[in-house]
Amino acid sequence: DRLQALANSCDKKHDAPRWAVAHYELGDALRTLGALDVGEAGRVLLRKSIEVLKGALEVYKEPTVGPERARIESALAGALWRLGYREGGEDGARKLAEAVHHYDNALSYYTRRTHLKDWADNLRSQAEVFVRLAVMDAEPKTAEWLDRGLRACTDAMPAYDAKRDPLGWAQMQLNLCNIKWAMA
Repeated sequence: DRLQALANSCDKKHDAPRWAVAHYELGDALRTLGALDVGEAGRVLLRKSIEVLKGALEVYKEPTVGPERARIESALAGALWRLGYREGGEDGARKLAEAVHHYDNALSYYTRRTHLKDWADNLRSQAEVFVRLAVMDAEPKTAEWLDRGLRACTDAMPAYDAKRDPLGWAQMQLNLCNIKWAMA
């Protein structure tokens, strides 16, 4: 409620960057809450998150992606993949494919050299989307999804250390196993 009030208190016309940041914060909070609730309430929160984050993204229309836009693209991709996976079917596959697009946009800013952790986290999440698309048989690109997922995992794997980031490392291992299973 406080984030909603903050977002509503900002004036997009007179202070677009502040408005976009407030809406990013609201959308990201809705995404997190929606990810935690696997029922219909979670899907409602994810849909609202997508709506709010797409609105925030409208502020950043420049062809290059800066840090604010990269954060929004990444959060939007996360909301889309969670909702797409839960919905399944053709609508779910479209949302997952849209998530790939937004991760690609975020990854145009987050590079291995400049933002190692954000780059690796976005690649790890994108690899999960590729696995979901392949398992859903989102033809005709199933083989392409798996190839891109495998490349994302192998590229990002060196950024994860089992001692320093055991959860991230384990998620990457799981992604690799799922991709190899789907390729078999």
